[in-house]
Amino acid sequence: MSLWSTARRAVPTALVAAAAVGAVASAPAAAAPGDPSADVTAAPYNAAGDDTTNDRAAIQQAIDDIGARGGGEVIVPAGRTFLTGSLKLRSGVTLRLDGTLRQSQDVAHYAKAPIPGLDMPTDIPWHRAYFHNDPLIGAIGVHDVAIVGSGKLQMTVQADHTRRIDIIPVGFFEAQRFTLRGITIREARTTIITMLHSSDGLVANNDVATSPDLGADGIVVSGSQRVRVLHNRVRTSDDNFVLETKHLDPRDQDSWWSSATSTPLKDIELAYNDAENFGARYSIAFLPWASTPADKRDAAISDIWIHDNRLVSRNDTWVYCDCDNPFNPERRPFIQPTRRGEQAPMTRIVMERNTYDGRMWPFYSWVPPVFTDSRFEIARANAPALMNGDFERTAAVWWSPEGNAGATDDPAEVPEAAEAAFARRGGSFAAYLETRRNQRAALYQGISLKNAATLQMPRLGLGNRAVYTFEANVVTSGHAFALVARDTCANRELARRLVAPRSFRRERLLIPVETNCDLVRVGIERTAANGAWALLDDAELHMPVIDSEDPRWVLRGMWMRDWSGWDVGETDHHAGDDGGSAALTYTGGQAKLISARKPWGGIVEMSVDGAARGDVDLYGSQQIGGLEVFDTGTLSSGRHTLRLTITGRKNAASENDYGIFDAIVVPEWVNPAAPAAHLEELRPDLGAVVVPGRALVGHPVYVEAPAYAPRGGGVTVGWRLGDGTTTSGSKANHVYDAPGTYTVTVEARDTHGETTTATRTIVVRAGPSGLAGLDGAAGADGTDGAPGERGADGPAGPAGAAGATGATGPAGATGAGGPTGARGAAGPKGDAGDPANVSVSCTLVKRRTAVRCTVAATRARARGAARVSGTFRTAGTTARAAGSGRVAVTLRPAQRPTKSARVAVRLRVDGIAKDLVVPLGTTRSVALPRR
Repeated sequence: MSLWSTARRAVPTALVAAAAVGAVASAPAAAAPGDPSADVTAAPYNAAGDDTTNDRAAIQQAIDDIGARGGGEVIVPAGRTFLTGSLKLRSGVTLRLDGTLRQSQDVAHYAKAPIPGLDMPTDIPWHRAYFHNDPLIGAIGVHDVAIVGSGKLQMTVQADHTRRIDIIPVGFFEAQRFTLRGITIREARTTIITMLHSSDGLVANNDVATSPDLGADGIVVSGSQRVRVLHNRVRTSDDNFVLETKHLDPRDQDSWWSSATSTPLKDIELAYNDAENFGARYSIAFLPWASTPADKRDAAISDIWIHDNRLVSRNDTWVYCDCDNPFNPERRPFIQPTRRGEQAPMTRIVMERNTYDGRMWPFYSWVPPVFTDSRFEIARANAPALMNGDFERTAAVWWSPEGNAGATDDPAEVPEAAEAAFARRGGSFAAYLETRRNQRAALYQGISLKNAATLQMPRLGLGNRAVYTFEANVVTSGHAFALVARDTCANRELARRLVAPRSFRRERLLIPVETNCDLVRVGIERTAANGAWALLDDAELHMPVIDSEDPRWVLRGMWMRDWSGWDVGETDHHAGDDGGSAALTYTGGQAKLISARKPWGGIVEMSVDGAARGDVDLYGSQQIGGLEVFDTGTLSSGRHTLRLTITGRKNAASENDYGIFDAIVVPEWVNPAAPAAHLEELRPDLGAVVVPGRALVGHPVYVEAPAYAPRGGGVTVGWRLGDGTTTSGSKANHVYDAPGTYTVTVEARDTHGETTTATRTIVVRAGPSGLAGLDGAAGADGTDGAPGERGADGPAGPAGAAGATGATGPAGATGAGGPTGARGAAGPKGDAGDPANVSVSCTLVKRRTAVRCTVAATRARARGAARVSGTFRTAGTTARAAGSGRVAVTLRPAQRPTKSARVAVRLRVDGIAKDLVVPLGTTRSVALPRR
């Protein structure tokens, strides 16, 4: 379960208790007793620890030696100060730091000569020399490492700043399973702790601070996954915490963290930290700078949980977003931009129960952050539009899948029955959903929806009712899926519509909004039984008014906000750059530009679909907003682009030549048409099908399958129980007379003749004593088994070897005392030495959604096939099978299995038990002796 899932579902007090534990299961602990260890002051290392001698080589040799021995602990003892240059951890090494490591300012004390000074001699802003110097303690490309103890990293300075050596105290790059705990870091003039492209880490109970005169960020988590930052004290002059993704940042070239690829920032917990920024920066900064990768899955920031922190910025805001990528290669020479559309996706961010303080309001930046499906304890809306509706940027980024749902361009990842429909999708990517084993499947996007008053609709003559229109191309298995809009602010459903098209069709959901909500989940879902699937593509959200905060506006130039009571969505935008522009591509026909006239307004040029449509003068002797200043006139319904461009020209009375815009109105979406119902397509629905996986002969089995008809009218439920028996009703019970594996089929049929079916498998055993029959010896002719209820299963031929397969049944005591069994073992044919050759193979099937295992058992000389039974287990799913000679079973885990998965198999062949582990795609063979 992701941190996001925990944050959404758990009781707040339970969250506090869980996070307070302050540990990550996958993070390495200190070296266990008996593991190799080395004290750096002992022979053969003999580190001086006198704060004068260069101890780098001694400490590094101890680290290298322990790493070469497979891992263990390197001890830096308390009470001493060790002067050192940069150190590198090795995999498996725990550095127990109880003393002090003091950074050397002598270039000769470093294995790789550091670059002195603060900045590199380039035109790249914020390009620090320390990016290219190895960290004091580096964990680069390693796994299972830890820095723990009660010690200190003391960073140092030099009076001549041109000769000063600046290095990051602790750096992790491409590290897996790492811990930093209990360490004090002082006088850092660089980022203090950096984690880049790393995973499964814990940074906890550290006390860190930058230099008061010149410092940098505190704790940076960049492109990493499953990292917890807990119970730290952080004091910095720059950002306390940075959460970022980046791609081809020019400052990274030739640095120790240089990478040509980007990786997502996902599953990060920031909790119980005490952070103060005493400079002019922020307590938390989001830097979604990986805007340029073709595959946005490699760039996304998602599933971030920030809770129960103290966050203080003395001179600025406590949370901020530098939301445009300043290092887009198109922009060289680089500048700090204020144009939109160049941030990486940010979704499922939760901020709660923090205490905070700052001089500026949160997220006040000119370029606003765009979030989806996120929840804040401050006024911060999600995107007011649907992001990545065509799934081409890329797959399901910006969306939130639940259950077996997502988006793909690979036909092998969609349900097998949906492949033909998937081939007819538009573009490369499409979304898919499939219900399995009564599990819910859903795909939605959390966005912000505003009411008519906030959109200024009454003032614009558009009425008092705001209706949004969600549209998408949908195809289903013929089972009903629901298009849905759910208001999380009031915990109520705004709209819901069942659809079941059997070929791609444009479906529509009308969403009335009476109250503003910053988190409305819009999408598609199904909660009923397994076997149903749907594909969704080219989703759009249409609205009557599109305001200037909508991320679909493409801005070029230095656009800034104004706030006034007449503005749609409370803001308008203005810019004074000659050639600057604002463009919006929308779906519909006619559109009208809403703007303001102001004393500094200039003349802008309007165009529609690339064709010039004249000038608009935005000068007014007084500021007056909410004005219709341009009308496209009648256009065919479809996709159109409206653009205004700043000309640099102005009215003679104007103070300046600013361009100004507020919103556009699309009359087509003021009163959208209701969709056709298509009720005739809706099949009956099965709810949660309940069939036990195991049962006993002679004991009642209870089955249940609630059903309803979406079209209305009655629905009947029928059962085929696998042994030739049928019954009806949503609830039923049955008694099986013989052991075996049975396929149970349930069918719901409505009054229109439409049906829905589901299947389950049940393994019936002979009872608590039934399995003992496989091990009992019934003698040469098996007649001693007659008193048992299952003696009939015992005969095995004149040689007596069939005792292994004979079943003495519940009265098996006869077999225990039967002297004939002893005679049978010495039979003339010697079958006791005839081993069973058993092979077990497991492979992915059903387009990699299921695992199929096959067991074959043969004997070289015995007549008749060996009796085989087995239990198969993978990814929390168990299945059983029994038969003669050859059996097969299919496992369908709740989550899609991976190629590296393994299956645990417990076999029983003619009474001989054997446990095996079979990796997928392989065959395991064993020889089992005969009893």
